[in-house]
Amino acid sequence: MHMKMSLKHAAKAVLLALAVTLPALLPESNLQAQNIVFRMRAANPSEWTRSVPVTINLPKGIDPEKDVSDLGGMELRYNMEEGIYVAAATAELEKGQNQDFAVVIRDVWTVPPDYLERLGLHAQSLTTALTKTTHSEDAVRLKLQIDEMLAQLAERQRRYSIGSVRVVEHIDAFEKTGELLNIVREDIGKLETFAVGMKIDPKELHGIPPSLPESEEKQKFVAERPVVFKMRLENPAGSERVIPLKEYLPSEVLPEDVETDDRLDVRYDDERGACFVEAREGIRVAAGEEVQIDVTMSNRWVISPLRLEELVTRATNAQAVTQGIMDSISKMAAGLAGELAEVGEWKPPEEFNADYVAQFRRQAGRLDSIERSILQIEELLKPKKQQTVFSAKLLERVQAPSRSTTWIIIYIVLGFLGIVSLLFFLRWYGKAGDEQLAAIARENSDETG
Repeated sequence: MHMKMSLKHAAKAVLLALAVTLPALLPESNLQAQNIVFRMRAANPSEWTRSVPVTINLPKGIDPEKDVSDLGGMELRYNMEEGIYVAAATAELEKGQNQDFAVVIRDVWTVPPDYLERLGLHAQSLTTALTKTTHSEDAVRLKLQIDEMLAQLAERQRRYSIGSVRVVEHIDAFEKTGELLNIVREDIGKLETFAVGMKIDPKELHGIPPSLPESEEKQKFVAERPVVFKMRLENPAGSERVIPLKEYLPSEVLPEDVETDDRLDVRYDDERGACFVEAREGIRVAAGEEVQIDVTMSNRWVISPLRLEELVTRATNAQAVTQGIMDSISKMAAGLAGELAEVGEWKPPEEFNADYVAQFRRQAGRLDSIERSILQIEELLKPKKQQTVFSAKLLERVQAPSRSTTWIIIYIVLGFLGIVSLLFFLRWYGKAGDEQLAAIARENSDETG
């Protein structure tokens, strides 16, 4: 019996109960956040003792070090194919026995109220600094839009807070909340651009960093030494068995990366976007024995040293350019250079396994985030033409024309079209007359000849 819970359908699972308990174990800035407890009950309705596997899929994007407060005795594993962490355990249950499991996760689906307040104060500070500059009016207009959106965000979070709605609704509502938050950060990014353009230190950056450009180095870098993916097949039966084998490989693997023996075929699944190895006729395993199948692959799970060196250079340059001019940005660039040094010190596990892939993906994601922040600083420091902020609300101030004015405009348009049509007719008519006279002249000329 295998029990599995997915986050999206948590409220519908028969054996699942969700509860919100315990004060959040979060930094002081996030003290108003809560924890969510995912509970599952393993049951043995059979007439004999049996082992019941239990798995709880954790939400995608969860950082196990920061966001998982308590595993409740379960083991944390990584699902390479789906890119999620799984809490797993095996319950040894007697006849009719039940056992409860719980995983405590930080509520990452709520934007801390103090962060929203900080965004509002940051926008106010920038707007004040831009007073009496060429961006003064645009800054005030942006500040009003930001305040309005922050109020909507606060109200939305109150409406979908834990305790007001079911946990699943609370989680689903965060998608729209994130969209509203991005709108706020886009507007704040415009204020920051105005400030830097006027040589004003923004003090901090909350605008949305730009997307990363495609990088050949990032996509094609492969380490010199390959890795070996070890698969084990066990036969607990009392006689030899032919065990089928089909194993999906991490999404980074390309078909040309894989080397294996003649028993296996390497194929690519278009729907899943991943390669897999499959035994042609199954693998023979003797009674009570275990067989290990090795698949050698090109190692794509290594941070590119060339990319790392380039980012360190860019961060250091940004720090030098802004030092003594915009100290907050210089300090931010220095912090990014320090983070890059930490990423460069990452050492993968000795054995290639799911943890190996998980750790690399976390480091790669961190590297992407750092590069986006560097790109954000570089974009801010580029000379820019003066931007004008246009608000759709300005259209509301324009009065619609009266009925008489509308008809006057219609008559003018019709009159203009009539004049054009008349000129076209006269032109055509005159051309036709000239052609007739020319034809008569040719006839008279022929008769005379």
